[in-house]
Amino acid sequence: MEASLTQNVLEARPSAARLDAPGLLTRLRDKKLGAYAAALGVRGLEVIGKFGLYFFAARRLGGHDSGLLFFCITWVNLASAAARMGMERALTRHIAAEIAVGRGLAAREALFGGLEWCAIGAVGWAAATALLAQPVADHIFGQPDLGWPLALSAILLIPQTLVVTLGFALTGVQRGALGQLVYSSLPPVLALALILAGVERLDHIILGYAAAYGLTGLIAMEALMRDWSKLSDHRDRAIVGTTPLPRLWRSALPFLTVELVSVAMTSMPLLVLGAFAPPEQVGAFSVASRLSSLVWMIIVSMGGIAAPKLAEHYRRGEFDRLAAVNRLTCRLTTIVCLPAVAAMILAPAFLLSIIGPSFIAGATALVVMSVGQFINCLFPLQDVMLGMTGHARTLRIISIAQLGVGALTAAVLIPTLGSVGAGITTAICMATGAVASTIAARFLVPESVR
Repeated sequence: MEASLTQNVLEARPSAARLDAPGLLTRLRDKKLGAYAAALGVRGLEVIGKFGLYFFAARRLGGHDSGLLFFCITWVNLASAAARMGMERALTRHIAAEIAVGRGLAAREALFGGLEWCAIGAVGWAAATALLAQPVADHIFGQPDLGWPLALSAILLIPQTLVVTLGFALTGVQRGALGQLVYSSLPPVLALALILAGVERLDHIILGYAAAYGLTGLIAMEALMRDWSKLSDHRDRAIVGTTPLPRLWRSALPFLTVELVSVAMTSMPLLVLGAFAPPEQVGAFSVASRLSSLVWMIIVSMGGIAAPKLAEHYRRGEFDRLAAVNRLTCRLTTIVCLPAVAAMILAPAFLLSIIGPSFIAGATALVVMSVGQFINCLFPLQDVMLGMTGHARTLRIISIAQLGVGALTAAVLIPTLGSVGAGITTAICMATGAVASTIAARFLVPESVR
């Protein structure tokens, strides 16, 4: 039975994952991989911006205020994900798919509708944050000093929500690298520049971060205006008889579940570990987890470039092209990620010692999580395939199953194995999602593996 299961998984794995370095180099010389290279560069900028922001903010503010800042940023990220209601990922699919069949006005309607819903969600969550900040700080966390910065972070929540939505809209009009620059890289880099320029107060940094998102939003809107012609109907691209897309909110709801489950799975091992392990072990695992997640960032970056192309080709019935994009993206992702995974498996202590000697304790957990990332590299991006071809409900089922498996694993392993158990939990969640998505895509979108 185990042999049969292994065979089914291997058959379900897209032929895209087979390595073909010479062919990729040829495409790179032909400038066909420029968008993927640009996306990787953008993600590298994100790493510099976010790690630099955290590092210099900690030095400027000290332990107490920097802890408050990181808490506020974490809360804003969670509240913003809830405020967007999955609209951003649905927008990528709807905009790309409607433009593909010449229905630019429908894509424009989706853009305005998505921004409207996200604005309503952002204002609602911001109001709740501002009103409840001080009571929550006093009675739940027992930190009265948290109240003012948490209330102020409501100002950050609104532009962040809208900018992320605009970034995914840019991805829908085939501006994937620029979209990733907008929603992931530019705001933290601008905020870091403010800190390096001498901003030292906690409230000023929060307001500066909000201003950084505001400036980024203006850049995103200007970029969308440059592509405004795509959001008009084009009869030359029209395909008669194409099946209408569902309403935007119907596409968005499954993505909301996927997004919230993803956040929960990322946080759960660390939160459970914090209940059973000393702070030093929690800190070491946290750093190891962030290091491991760099591979995930590469995979997400590649998916951001492929997503609108997958939606476009599937909508137009161009299944050979759909399979070709899937094949190219998976091969490229595997080739780029494997060296990083190998380094984490072969030299975990050395990599963690670069950050600090106290973090070497997370070496074993890093190896375990890297094994999970290895499986993720072998079966990459089929969750994107499902999402962009109208199978987000299946993706939601997979995500909920992942959460259930992760919760069970965390409850059993973390109390006894500590950080290693947390690493196993993370690895199992990643591997379960990658393999399940690949099998589902194989049967639901067989055209993708021609």
